[in-house]
Amino acid sequence: MKTFLKIFLGLSLVSGAAYATFRFTPLGKSTLSKWLLDRWSRIIPESSFDREVLQQELGKLDYPDLELLVRYTSFNPLDREEKGGLSSSEMKRFDQFLTRIKAREILTRANLSALENSVFPG
Repeated sequence: MKTFLKIFLGLSLVSGAAYATFRFTPLGKSTLSKWLLDRWSRIIPESSFDREVLQQELGKLDYPDLELLVRYTSFNPLDREEKGGLSSSEMKRFDQFLTRIKAREILTRANLSALENSVFPG
């Protein structure tokens, strides 16, 4: 039993330290920004937006803002709507995302207008 507790405590400490490193250093922001840019380039043709400009705009946001954008982009509500519509629970989740994005003022602090009508509703 003591061996199990030591292993569990060790894993907990290592995973907590890894999360703190990712969350509170520039490593986390840069990783999430790169993921977002790659995902958006799959959704939208790269000729319609400038990757460098979006990279600079994402740099203006905090880690929690980027985390919210990652969740929103993973959900991809506009693509789901085009393919067959959103169910009532998905529509509720979509509204919650938009409310949280507006409450955090993400779209006013960073100019993400190149993503309107393809990632964000216009």
